[in-house]
Amino acid sequence: MFKSNLFTIAGIVIAISLPVIASAAHPSSNATITVSVTHSQPVYETVRVNHPVETCRTKTVYEAPRYASRKPSKTINMLGAIAGGALGRHLGHGGQEEWLGTIVGGMLGHAVADEMQEHRRAHAPHVPARREVCEWVDQWETRRELIGYDVTYQLAGQTFTAFSTLDPGATMEISLIPSG
Repeated sequence: MFKSNLFTIAGIVIAISLPVIASAAHPSSNATITVSVTHSQPVYETVRVNHPVETCRTKTVYEAPRYASRKPSKTINMLGAIAGGALGRHLGHGGQEEWLGTIVGGMLGHAVADEMQEHRRAHAPHVPARREVCEWVDQWETRRELIGYDVTYQLAGQTFTAFSTLDPGATMEISLIPSG
């Protein structure tokens, strides 16, 4: 029992004095030693990764007929202006009022013809058409990724733990950082 305690005390003294010995030998460098690994446990992290996918499908859409998207017909507007001018002239009863009635009637006739065409375009029946519609859809994947290992090792009769990004195997090197 006395021998066992003596070895434990000697191991602790060596473990405590190793950094001091290493720093005295080379103050600017780190010394490394190989230690026995007693346990190594993988450490995982759960991450979410997005893999957007473009999906396309054929869809029925309702569109205005081709004639409905045209600009107003100038011919119809001119006919409206002429008809309005003729009516305004007739209502003007001769003189200054006849001239003024013709101008105002022409402007109103043009505006009424334009408004009628706009109403026709707005209320044109929409026709079904088949179109391919594509969109990007998020596809999330949740997975576990290995980020490293929790390692337990023995040094001078004591147990220590550390984290390593690589699997250490049966042994690993540790740095003895000089105190400064």
